[in-house]
Amino acid sequence: MPPEPFASLPLSHNLLLLHKLESSDDRLWYAARALNFGWSRNVLALQIESQLHVRQGNAVTNFAATLPPAQSDLAQDITKDPYLFDFLALRDDANERAVEDGLIRHVEKFLLELGAGFALVGRQVHLEVSQRDFYLDLLFYHLTLRCFVVIDLKVGEFTPEAAGKMNFYLSAVDERFKQPGDQPSIGLILCRSKDRVIAEYALRDLNKPIGVSGLRDAAGGLPSRISGGQCAERGRTGTGLVGRAAMSAHAYTEYQLVEQPAIGLVAVLGWQTVSAMEETFGAGGTLRPATAQR
Repeated sequence: MPPEPFASLPLSHNLLLLHKLESSDDRLWYAARALNFGWSRNVLALQIESQLHVRQGNAVTNFAATLPPAQSDLAQDITKDPYLFDFLALRDDANERAVEDGLIRHVEKFLLELGAGFALVGRQVHLEVSQRDFYLDLLFYHLTLRCFVVIDLKVGEFTPEAAGKMNFYLSAVDERFKQPGDQPSIGLILCRSKDRVIAEYALRDLNKPIGVSGLRDAAGGLPSRISGGQCAERGRTGTGLVGRAAMSAHAYTEYQLVEQPAIGLVAVLGWQTVSAMEETFGAGGTLRPATAQR
């Protein structure tokens, strides 16, 4: 009998793992996740083609220094580097709002790339601090980590100033939105390029948990370290990346997106937005604590 989790997966999944992957360790890694998250064959194929096993947990972070050991390991595992947004076709002069608009237009694909557990709370979420207005690009709640996740989008290169701004955002989110039982909020800075050494120095002495990852759109390509062939950082063999046309044309169904959390879980979490749907998916709204307790 084949070992778990292979025995619990359909034959089509096992054939895909056998044909697409050369390493038994990689097959086991994908099989375990497919079983855990209920991936369809199409979603499994997409994750293999995007070399998820190389990108998972690969962001530059300070989680080990700012979170308890168990929480820091889980938080590191939800990160990727780079995030692949091949469904976006951005112009060279696109700004952060254009990236944000594109991600919200393709919210299902966006959530699939982020991974399991992310529930979208809002975009351009308003914070008022000392009578000044600030806006979070994207705010999520992670159902497994039990914490808010702030995502800041950068169309250019990562700068140390971005880490300082994120540290400020997280202090405000923890003060205004965090509820009893919630874990410390986490920040993710997604940028088109970064120097890992600069990112490590920028995060080293900050007291809030922050990660820095690259993002790639349809025109952005991929770093050479994961583009086909050998995957140097983890010593695993890749299969090349899914073509842009295949990614864009992929038909996501509700059944295939079983990993995607329901956006409506915002209500369950005890939060509300002004004019909820319009504000969340439109120009943005002000997140307000609800009276209901989680």
